[in-house]
Formats: sequence, structure tokens, C-alpha cells
Amino acid sequence: NSSAFTKLRIIDVSYNDFTGNLPSKYFESWNSMMMVDEYRSHLNYMKDNISYYFDSLTIMNKGQEMILVRILTIFTAVDFSNNKFHGDIPISIGELKSLHVLNFSGNGLTGQIPLSLRNLIALESL
Repeated sequence: NSSAFTKLRIIDVSYNDFTGNLPSKYFESWNSMMMVDEYRSHLNYMKDNISYYFDSLTIMNKGQEMILVRILTIFTAVDFSNNKFHGDIPISIGELKSLHVLNFSGNGLTGQIPLSLRNLIALESL
């Protein structure tokens, strides 16, 4: 479905024993992770009106487990770590331009890292 999860900003399905390939179509509708211009303009104008999620989140960032208590609503993360995914990393991941954290560790992914990942200008952890 091309309109599935268009507002998705954080997905964490780590440690679930999911298996199979990661088809590109899974990532093509995650529009909120694609909007880098919105991300930048929001940072410039939110000084007095900062928005946070109410929930906390534990993520792996740069090899360290981090507990995020006050998460900016512009934060984006994809954590598919420690499952049983295999095959290539989908090229469409490179369209998620506002992505901060991308974690595919602990899977059986093969092939080359897609050149499209160079589009991830907000990426802090891979």
C-alpha cells in the first residue's frame, strides 16, 4: 500500500526474529523520513515551541545503547537489528533523507552498501 505509514518517524522492530528480504516498497511510503527541507526549517523556527514525544525509547547509536527520554518530534530512526533479514539493503533507504539512526546490525544482509545511502544527510549512526 503506497499510503502505509506516511507519518512514521521511528520504527524499532529489533530482536523479533523476523526473517526474509527487505523489499524497497516497504520504505517508499515513509514520507515523514524523506522531508529534509521540513526538518531543517523546523529546527530554525522551533526555538520557543519545541515538541517532544511523550514516550521514551532505547536505541543503539554509534555502538552505544541510549535511552532517549525527551525525543524531538523531528527525530527519525530505523532499527531492524538482531533479526534474520537477508538479501540486499534496499536502495529506497537512501530516500529517507531526514534519517538520524539506521541500524541493520545482527542480520544476514549481503551485497554492497547502496550508493543511495549518500543521500542520508542527517544520518548520525549507521
